[in-house]
Amino acid sequence: MTDEVPGAKIDELVKLYIECRDWVKRSAAEHEKLIAPKKAAMQHIEGILQTFLDKTGQIRGACKTGTYYSTTRYSASIKDKQEFSRHVIGTGNYDLLDWKCNVEAAKDFEKETKAPLPGVVLTAVSKIGVRRPGATEKDDA
Repeated sequence: MTDEVPGAKIDELVKLYIECRDWVKRSAAEHEKLIAPKKAAMQHIEGILQTFLDKTGQIRGACKTGTYYSTTRYSASIKDKQEFSRHVIGTGNYDLLDWKCNVEAAKDFEKETKAPLPGVVLTAVSKIGVRRPGATEKDDA
């Protein structure tokens, strides 16, 4: 096998890839620095608007320049997996679960049984990774 691709050598392509990735990282960092003051100002204004809505007992408001409103997002993290599992199984309350197949378990099942896991489509997506000499995955992420 050769290390040449029509019009370019592999080592040149790897060098160019690393240069492009470094440029993207630098540009993203510069962009974040550039927008940080505006993000901070927006957070400050959100706090003032939230305080106003709370004090007036409103969830939304309008003025000649636009509307503002309060939204609430919830998360539900499991602090005790065994206790939660016992509750779901014991009560049959399976609607408390978000069903998702464990990828590693599905891979193991298919490897051991040489058959797909019933009701599951296991998909693999490959991607090229590029590292500079002597770097670790963390260094060149």
